[in-house]
Amino acid sequence: MPRYFFNVFDGRSSPDDVGSVLGGPDDARREGIRLAGAIIDEHAPVIALGSSWHLEVRDEGGALVTRLDLIVDAPAKAA
Repeated sequence: MPRYFFNVFDGRSSPDDVGSVLGGPDDARREGIRLAGAIIDEHAPVIALGSSWHLEVRDEGGALVTRLDLIVDAPAKAA
């Protein structure tokens, strides 16, 4: 079974050097979405406006399986 790596980029790199053995790219994509949700939930109280980060899911060959981006923005105020 293939190994997938979940790398977080939030102003500093947090590479996944261990990875997870999963059934295939669809499983890896779903796991990436779950991981991103958990990170957002855990850090929600301190995520500032204007911040951004992304999570990349890569296979053991380094190919990108999926990328999830978080951009925290506020709508422009009406004049």
